[in-house]
Amino acid sequence: MKPQNKKKSKKSSIPTTSLGRAGKLFGTGLALIGKEVAVRTLDAVTRLADDDRLQKRLAQATDLVNALSQMKGAAMKTGQLLSLEFSDLLPPEVTEVLRKLHDDSTFLPIDQIQKILMKELGRELFEQIKDLSEEPVSAASIGQVHSAFIRGEKVAIKIQFPGVDKTIAADLALVKQTLRSVLWLQSKSVPLEGFFEECERVLRQEVDYSKEARFLAKFADLVGTSTAYAVPKVYEDFSSKRVLVLSYMEGQRLRDWLKDPGTEASRQHFAGLVLDLLFKEFFEWGLVQTDPNFGNFLFRQEDGRLVLLDFGACNAYSKKFRGEILSLLRAAMARDDETLLRLAAELSILDPRESDVTKTGFCNMMQLIVSVFREESQPFNFADSDYLNRIRTTTLSFAASVKYTAPAKDLIFLNRKLGGMFHLLKDLGIQRDINVSWRKIDALGF
Repeated sequence: MKPQNKKKSKKSSIPTTSLGRAGKLFGTGLALIGKEVAVRTLDAVTRLADDDRLQKRLAQATDLVNALSQMKGAAMKTGQLLSLEFSDLLPPEVTEVLRKLHDDSTFLPIDQIQKILMKELGRELFEQIKDLSEEPVSAASIGQVHSAFIRGEKVAIKIQFPGVDKTIAADLALVKQTLRSVLWLQSKSVPLEGFFEECERVLRQEVDYSKEARFLAKFADLVGTSTAYAVPKVYEDFSSKRVLVLSYMEGQRLRDWLKDPGTEASRQHFAGLVLDLLFKEFFEWGLVQTDPNFGNFLFRQEDGRLVLLDFGACNAYSKKFRGEILSLLRAAMARDDETLLRLAAELSILDPRESDVTKTGFCNMMQLIVSVFREESQPFNFADSDYLNRIRTTTLSFAASVKYTAPAKDLIFLNRKLGGMFHLLKDLGIQRDINVSWRKIDALGF
């Protein structure tokens, strides 16, 4: 395959050495701390107006997002997770700008991609790749995807950014120190070890594309001949630890489909696919694809299938753990606060040292969460601004009182998937009876 002409990339240089990445994030961390101190000091001395304080917060958050976006890899991926898991512990302005990391679209130029493919596959296989797209069809924190043809079949080639597998530990240590500084300034004593241990475990899994190929094969078996979902096949001969070649899946990107989702029947069908997948993955299969990025799914209106694309962040959950989570939900549905608090402590969801105010806040938050399943809430309106405001107010009140509890290690990536799919249904503006789903879950023999 002949090298293609260079085209200007939409990115700045990605630092690939630990020293280079440390310098970029350490400098950003110092700037963040300096700006946070400035906000607090100036506010105390001059009673800064709210809009002035907001502007300083936004500048603070933008600095962090710019640094993480340029670094890619574990640093950027962790920044995405911070916007979800620590959204109620960080200043809201910081969280809002962090969310922009989910939409980052910078990528490596084609000449670097060709060099990576040549190195990973060797010349013989590399030369069988035809019509490699000059720009990626998608780009994320760990790598980017190009279309091409192999033996006359259209394929999607996922290429990992160089160096991301070698800098995970260093990146996470730097992000942890930055986060610890921001939380310290807010007088929070939240332990971070569990969160970052889980991040490192999943990130090391994500950068091994051979593991992703095995997860994909498991999902293919679970989906089987389903007419509801579709998964690509792996071209094993052309795949390695850093390159993954898959059959090219046709379908409409979710962000595009959401602009014109069609009839009410079409919208209800789609919502059913999303909800059924959530419950099947966790409660039935015990295997969850935990990355809710809209880019990881396509919708094929012609056959009504949801296409599943990315399997790097899969988590397996034991039957014991799934039973414990179901017991927690049952206690909340029964309004049994005593059992709810006991189970939350056993699952490390709520530290027993927390105050009575915090424990009451946790119970109130859980009541709101499970209220979506109650009969009197049906059909539940996912776009209900009143519900969203109440859940946000209750969650913020709970988080403000927390002193010892970090995001539960085993729930970090599960929460990520649930939150992302809820927002997908919110964007769809769907109303649906999900008490039916609860009755199916409650009937499971755990």
